[in-house]
Amino acid sequence: MVLFGDSHATMWFPAVDACANQNGDRLYVWTKATCPPVDISFFSPVLGRTFNEYATWRTQIMARIATLHPNLVILGIAPGYNPAHHIVQNGPKWLAGLASTISAIRSCGSAVVVIGPIPSPPGDIPDCLSQGPPTSTSAPSSAAARTAPSPSTTCSSIATTRTSPPIMPPTWPRSSTTD
Repeated sequence: MVLFGDSHATMWFPAVDACANQNGDRLYVWTKATCPPVDISFFSPVLGRTFNEYATWRTQIMARIATLHPNLVILGIAPGYNPAHHIVQNGPKWLAGLASTISAIRSCGSAVVVIGPIPSPPGDIPDCLSQGPPTSTSAPSSAAARTAPSPSTTCSSIATTRTSPPIMPPTWPRSSTTD
């Protein structure tokens, strides 16, 4: 089993590790900040240039995956890649790059699961928790949250074309006092 992606993939390590241990699988973890598992080139606003190191790292990881032939590869992707990166997350180039990554991994005989971006909380978490559970008028129903359009809808359709559905975390409930 492989966990591959940027820093948001890293946050899934405890759950993925527990799953691998429960199933007796060896887990390989290849994660790096600001390195989504998407076959694209992008600009680093921090470095002030194209992030060439990302492409080198991604190529090396894809070669390792091809050598290992894992049963499952889990891709984790953060939200927030935006025009400052000279790329539009879930835009045509991004989606083509994600499709390319998924296709290359599947060609190794591996199943692919894409864990979609985690929504940002609408405010300060301790303040939110201190308010108690959301009321039915302030939070979307679970059915509404599942059917509401999201930036990752197209990403989901790419990931589900031949394997299990992607894991799309629910949206954060919004209280009536938080905007």
